[in-house]
Amino acid sequence: MTTSMARQGNEVRGDDNQARRSRRSQQQGREPLEDGTPERGEGGDARRGCGTRARGAAGLALSCGQDGDPDEGSGTVAVIGVLLVAVGLITGASGVVAARVAALEAQTAAELGALAAADAQRGLAGGEPCAVARRVVEANGARLAGCAETGEDMAVTAEAGGEGLAWPAQHRAQAGPPQR
Repeated sequence: MTTSMARQGNEVRGDDNQARRSRRSQQQGREPLEDGTPERGEGGDARRGCGTRARGAAGLALSCGQDGDPDEGSGTVAVIGVLLVAVGLITGASGVVAARVAALEAQTAAELGALAAADAQRGLAGGEPCAVARRVVEANGARLAGCAETGEDMAVTAEAGGEGLAWPAQHRAQAGPPQR
C-alpha cells in the first residue's frame, strides 16, 4: 500500500468516526459543533459524552459512561482497592520483620557482651567487665542498656533497633564461670 493510499484510508476512517460521534451526540440530545464533534457537557469530555446527564431505561440518572454505562471504571476502583490492601500488608509485614531482626540483634549482642564481661571479671580478658561488655555490644550493632555484677555472674542488657520501630528491642543475658 502506498503512502497516499494509507493517508486516504485514514481520512475515510476519520470521517466515519466523525459521523458516528455526530449521530451519538444527536441521540443524546446535543447539537454537534461545526467540525462534527459533539458539544461538550458542563465540565465534560466531548469524546465520551461525559459531563452530561442522561436517563437510563429505569429512569435512573446515568453519567459519564460510554453508552450510558454507570459501572464503567468500577474495575479500576477494585484494582486500586486490591493494591492498597497489598501495600498495607507489605508495610505491616516489613514492620514485623524489622522488629524480629532488632530482637535478634539485641539477643546476640547481650549474650556476647555477657560472655566477654564474665571473662573480664575472671581475669581472662583485660579491662573492666562493663567496659568490655560495652565494646562487644556496640561492635554487634546494639547499645548497652545495663551492666551489673551479680555474685560470680555478669548481667548485660542490650538494646537494638528503635529506628522506625515504636520502641527498641531489649534482651538481658547473664554469664559466669563454667558450671562444674
